[in-house]
Amino acid sequence: MNKLWLALGVAVIIFILAFTEFNLTKNTADDILEIIDKTEISAKNSSQDTEKLCGEIKDLWDNKKSKLQIFLSHGDIDSIDISIESIKRYCEEDRFDKAYIECGVLKNRVNSLKDGEEVNFVNVF
Repeated sequence: MNKLWLALGVAVIIFILAFTEFNLTKNTADDILEIIDKTEISAKNSSQDTEKLCGEIKDLWDNKKSKLQIFLSHGDIDSIDISIESIKRYCEEDRFDKAYIECGVLKNRVNSLKDGEEVNFVNVF
């Protein structure tokens, strides 16, 4: 009977960790995607606000990254880091067309990260 309680306890801990990871990833992705949309519009209009918005993305990502590294693939995290740095560099160089393109790449990477963590038929099998 003790083994049954131990197994049940482990199952509950695993469920709580999975739920926490899913919510953290989803909420972080949604917040970043919202700022990326604004950054994309700003870059399309060659606005100087693009660099400020990119800084917001970087700050938000840096705040959440340490928690996400526990659960997610480091390759995914590194690719998002590279995209954010690329956007930042393009903004500093006033290459808003390249920043706009890289915003699309970043959006795809963040969406992929979010979709990969959702529980659905495709991800289970």
